[in-house]
Amino acid sequence: MEVPDTPDTESPAEVLATCVSLQLRKATRVVTQLYDEALRPIGLRSTQLPILIALAAHGALSVTDLAESLVLDRTTLIRTLQPLQRRGLIEVGRDDRTRTRRAALTAAGREAVARAIPFWAQAQARVMDGLGPQQLPEMRRSLSRLVSLLSQDKADRR
Repeated sequence: MEVPDTPDTESPAEVLATCVSLQLRKATRVVTQLYDEALRPIGLRSTQLPILIALAAHGALSVTDLAESLVLDRTTLIRTLQPLQRRGLIEVGRDDRTRTRRAALTAAGREAVARAIPFWAQAQARVMDGLGPQQLPEMRRSLSRLVSLLSQDKADRR
């Protein structure tokens, strides 16, 4: 494996202070903990709610389409779907016509989404209050650009 050239100025302390991956991971851990705590009373995790919300918003989706929309690999998504399926919040089955696996909300899943939204809103308000009305939209735009850019780069490398 060829080692890329690096500038001589990047000391471990500079890497620690400027690494985008580290900063995003730290932010993600803190935000995940906040949303997990908010959703705990209804027995959902912050990794599960986006799946339920996506299915509520779009209806039944193929597992591949759901994974792509959430920027998850299929294996991770399938592992996350299993407890939701066991709880009866979603159904995962094969489409006989196309033989693709499809996920759909059940009535209990729709009820769980309705119950979750106020708890989600509480966590969301805490984040919004912390960032302020001007920073939050810019952060969302920046993160969306980053996801789009890096997702496209990944697709181009395939």
